[in-house]
Amino acid sequence: MAALINGQSASVVTQIEAAQQPDSALVAAFVRLPFGGSVEKQFVILGLSQPLENVVRETKRVGWTTIQMILALGALAVLLAALVSRAVTGPLRAMVEAMQLFAKAQVVSELPSARKDEIGLLAGSLNEMQNTIVANLRELHESRQALKHLAQHDALTGLPNRALFDDRLRQALVLARRDQTRVALLFVDLDEFKAINDGHGHHVGDLLLTGAAQRMQACVRDADTVGRLGGDEFVVLLADIEQDQDALLVAGKIGNALHQPFELDGRHLVISSSIGVAIYPEHGSDELSLSQSADAAMYRAKESGGNRVRLFGAQ
Repeated sequence: MAALINGQSASVVTQIEAAQQPDSALVAAFVRLPFGGSVEKQFVILGLSQPLENVVRETKRVGWTTIQMILALGALAVLLAALVSRAVTGPLRAMVEAMQLFAKAQVVSELPSARKDEIGLLAGSLNEMQNTIVANLRELHESRQALKHLAQHDALTGLPNRALFDDRLRQALVLARRDQTRVALLFVDLDEFKAINDGHGHHVGDLLLTGAAQRMQACVRDADTVGRLGGDEFVVLLADIEQDQDALLVAGKIGNALHQPFELDGRHLVISSSIGVAIYPEHGSDELSLSQSADAAMYRAKESGGNRVRLFGAQ
């Protein structure tokens, strides 16, 4: 809500997940509206939320309604062709074929609309209808993609959230079992982040989290995954590693990158991180046990004073 309260944004759309009920996600929209006289500069914030599944269901309903409209208009074109005289049979047949092609594959056929009679007006209307439906379908597809991205990614950093990261970890372990390869899981925690967040404000804290996410992504391969579990907790999945040292080198690279100074909103900040490393299959045979090992290693690093990397089980 900070952006609305500070007047930096007029509206906010976000996803809200219940910690105890991950399947009951909501899509919420908030808008800032002026209230009272302009001198007082008062405002109210109105909000509306809907279950995510309702939003997705509504988009599906709109898509089905659009398809029904296409089929109905195609049937109407067939009926008109049967009722008019042979003089207009040719143009109407072309319209029917264009509508049928559009209904099947959404291919837009430009119909001749230069005629000044009813046939020309009909062709022009059908051309406009095709373009309108294509635009609506494109907007619908973009909305569905945006909802899908919102449900699987962290709204602040854009990284995969817990649900998407867990799915990628599960897939990586399936491939590792099949190919008899090894996978590394890193838990990364920013040291003293709460003090920075409280001392410099949540805006600076958000900038720090975003900058940290970008630096971690730059330290891994395209085949690897960096995710955010929440707060200042990040996870890194390294697929197909050969030796423990490979994972430790990447962890050290991430730690060094995060230790470089951040220039955030005019502030010069230097942070450190505690990183725990666990290797499949030595430190866990499934997602849960591997995550617990990486988490335990990270807490050992933090208890040792932070700004270090710990491999699970190592002294």
